[in-house]
Amino acid sequence: MGKARTGSGKSSHLRVSQRRVRAFLHVPHEPVSRPVRTVLPGL
Repeated sequence: MGKARTGSGKSSHLRVSQRRVRAFLHVPHEPVSRPVRTVLPGL
């Protein structure tokens, strides 16, 4: 399901991923709860 969509929205997803990673690095006190929660529905 998500694989087929990845090919189409890979460019957009990659950009969002970088932003998430940056925010994640800036927020070490917060686990992968936030990024995963937002990425899961996006996939």
